[in-house]
Amino acid sequence: MFPGTRIALIPRSKDALDEKLIAADSYLEVTHGNTSPLGLQGTGLQRALLWSTLSVMSGASGSKKKPQPGESPRILLIDEPEAFLHPPTIRGARESLYAFALDNPDWQVIATTHSPIFIDLAKDHTTIIRVDSAPGERAHVISTDRVSFDAVERERLQMIRACNPVVNEFFFYDDIVLVEGATEQVALLHVARQLGREVHVINCLGKANLPLFARILNHFQVAYTVVHDADTPFVKTRTGYRRNAMWTMNTSIRDTATASGLGRVYAQFPHFEGEYFDEAIKSGKVDRVLRALAETDSADHRQVVAAFEAILRGDPERETSIHEAFDRRLAAHVARHALQDDPLWSPARHDALAQDAVTAREVAPARD
Repeated sequence: MFPGTRIALIPRSKDALDEKLIAADSYLEVTHGNTSPLGLQGTGLQRALLWSTLSVMSGASGSKKKPQPGESPRILLIDEPEAFLHPPTIRGARESLYAFALDNPDWQVIATTHSPIFIDLAKDHTTIIRVDSAPGERAHVISTDRVSFDAVERERLQMIRACNPVVNEFFFYDDIVLVEGATEQVALLHVARQLGREVHVINCLGKANLPLFARILNHFQVAYTVVHDADTPFVKTRTGYRRNAMWTMNTSIRDTATASGLGRVYAQFPHFEGEYFDEAIKSGKVDRVLRALAETDSADHRQVVAAFEAILRGDPERETSIHEAFDRRLAAHVARHALQDDPLWSPARHDALAQDAVTAREVAPARD
């Protein structure tokens, strides 16, 4: 961040052999172009020195320190640690702070921040407290020790944070929507702006990550909405049809979101494009929704806006938070599109296909 900078301690002890070498008026001198006391340098450089010091303290022994018997615990308090730092430096500062807390168990580290980049739920022993200043509001708390993420979930959290550094902004919001991809994110943000709603839409980077974020919000005790694709019960492969793993994810999403009584779920059958455009496209999905939203006089625009306005209002008619509601919407979709004999949707059709295959094998002539 500040290449070529040199730091020197300027002692002001009256006795050069005094144990208390760093007297009250000693100071750090910084050479960064010009030479001056640290107190006259910019706040960014001062903060960078703090993080460098913590990094050195964490790595000095090369291993985690053990608390010494009789040694009093210490507290490190930091206000707005992200202040005056460039985004890459903020990420480095976050790692230094977590490393310092991990390597120094006799220290308790407490930081106040307005930066989602400083929050890392993949780290052990992390407690996040949101304090609301409004009268009557209670604090929202989550501890990674209580949520108990497994190794796969931690890897997913790290991946999502790497792809979306500000994903943890949801800790600062009360109006939250979880989605599995960019298509729903674009549509929801567009409709929210039209409604004058300040909504935080979390792109969870895939349907399989929705229950993970729902669990986090359950522990944080914040209400939220989930919008996801239902997909199809079966998928076609090169060797035939098989059950779709993403279909079973529908139940996991519903059960997780309703476990705390804070989540509402809305499923799209079978996906965004099929629900609102009656299409099945594999590429250009974001371009497709952007085009629909730009064509304000089109039927596609009216369809998307009406649907997402209803979702943001919490319309119970579209909600699929319980199994019965999901099944009703599923039955309506199958009937509307005459999918009763479609092998992507019908278990009975698969039974018939399997019986036909058995019969074909039975009547096939034997080979020499």
